[in-house]
Amino acid sequence: MCQRSRRRTGWPARGSLKREQMKTAQQWLAVYAANHRNPINQRIHRVCVPAILFSVLGLAWHVQIVGTVDLWWANGAIVLSLVALAFYWWLGMWPCLIMAATFGVIIAMVMGLEWGTSVPTVALYSTIFALAWIAQLIGHKVEGGSPSFLEDVQFLLIGPLWVFYH
Repeated sequence: MCQRSRRRTGWPARGSLKREQMKTAQQWLAVYAANHRNPINQRIHRVCVPAILFSVLGLAWHVQIVGTVDLWWANGAIVLSLVALAFYWWLGMWPCLIMAATFGVIIAMVMGLEWGTSVPTVALYSTIFALAWIAQLIGHKVEGGSPSFLEDVQFLLIGPLWVFYH
């Protein structure tokens, strides 16, 4: 995105923020909410954002960290969760705790599927991911706007937090 369009949207130029100038959780959520006003799009997001998070963590579960074959917890889902939790910690203790609990529940669900069924889970997670994104794009078509993450990729982490707060 060019600098001119960034200024037009109210976001500072990339790299121009220092830690004390970072947006707060409330500011992120307000911008996200402003882009999601249509009730139909909101309902779609309340279902599809958690579904996408579940499918991403499920797919990442299958990415084993090199050299840790025998460690069940050394996988992409845990790594992604920890990286995301660092971002939420930056926003504050409550966003971090809320999302830590969310990740815990989702990872427990993934573990239940992985260890408790013979379902082809990669196909299941891939299907959920694709269908949820199609639904989200339909929601944005109804809304008349584009997804927030096209403005700033960090909105991919704000979406799940918005679902909890909204």
